[in-house]
Amino acid sequence: LRSEISKDRVWEWAETGFDQSVANLWAGKFPVIYGCEHASTHTFAKQKKLGGKNILWQVIAHHQTSYPLNQKAMQECPEAQTPYALHAFKTAQRVNSRKDQQYADADLIVANSPFVRDSFLAAGIPQNKVISIPTGCPGVAQNVSPQRPSGRLVFLCAGVQSIRKGV
Repeated sequence: LRSEISKDRVWEWAETGFDQSVANLWAGKFPVIYGCEHASTHTFAKQKKLGGKNILWQVIAHHQTSYPLNQKAMQECPEAQTPYALHAFKTAQRVNSRKDQQYADADLIVANSPFVRDSFLAAGIPQNKVISIPTGCPGVAQNVSPQRPSGRLVFLCAGVQSIRKGV
């Protein structure tokens, strides 16, 4: 693949295809389905229609929080206006519509941080529908004097480097 835009198109095609396959094969066969953000729209709709429950694992803030933050960052840092970032803004309405349907069909949203949870509450999702279970790293200890490591400090990210991801 030659560009981030091509990768994004393939990713979305794979996500929606996977979702459709899971909906056809598994929705309605279990009392609860646990799905991932943006990959469970068809599955959740069919599961709900057949009387089942849905739990959504949500790893990024609600688009009503992230979209304005990303717009502001791009205005303040024009160098962040890469073709991929502009593509993400162009496709946001369609992508966010899928996500909104998923949020509506979710019985519980498991946010991976308090920030993500709070973004859903700010978007009007009822408090009893959203919980925060942090993932990825332990909490930061309070009142601890950090020891600086000796030598070079290296940061590694295996994901897409974009304004949408908070970079």
